[in-house]
Amino acid sequence: MRSSRDADGRLIVEIIAGFVCGYAMALLSTAAFTYLLVKAENPWFVRQILLEETPMGLAAVPLSFAAALFWSFFGLVIGSAYRVLDASSHANALGSPSGPFLAGTAVIALLPLPFLVLVWPRNWWIYVGMSAAFVAMFGWTMPLLAER
Repeated sequence: MRSSRDADGRLIVEIIAGFVCGYAMALLSTAAFTYLLVKAENPWFVRQILLEETPMGLAAVPLSFAAALFWSFFGLVIGSAYRVLDASSHANALGSPSGPFLAGTAVIALLPLPFLVLVWPRNWWIYVGMSAAFVAMFGWTMPLLAER
């Protein structure tokens, strides 16, 4: 395992790369959730929190804050895991500096898909898109940023 400071003076770039990719996922999640809220006929779970006359589009504001907190923290954790597991020392695969890390993120991204498609099949394309974005952000982009 590498020390916190590499020979070339870089400080914990894996964790910063995880944060950046997490924030990018927060932006994508906010767009997806806002679309789902606006298209929903009567989202009872939101109506319990917001006033009846509040437009659904305004729910994007607290959603964006929550998504930014969640995904940024998740990115920090994934970046830390990438560093602790020394994933950069594994074999490359499909353009990612770490094949096993890419495979792990793909498995994590695919886990909720069957449930989501069975329960809410009408919006399957959003779930597949978000899963693909998850793999692209944390399986490819984060390791590539961490290696720069």
